Amino acid sequence: MWNHLFEQYEMPKFLPDDACRSISTLFSENSVAPHVTEKMLGQTMRGVMAVYNKLYWIKE
Repeated sequence: MWNHLFEQYEMPKFLPDDACRSISTLFSENSVAPHVTEKMLGQTMRGVMAVYNKLYWIKE
């Protein structure tokens, strides 16, 4: 599949991490708070946020 896309459209290989990076950037451009972006991408909170903040941020 990748060979076909590269040969026909000169599209470089696109990995899942590339999609996460693109989504995270788009969220930031649209003023989505970083902790909400982390939750939406399935990442875990770190530091104090992980210990004390147990909200799921569904509304946001």
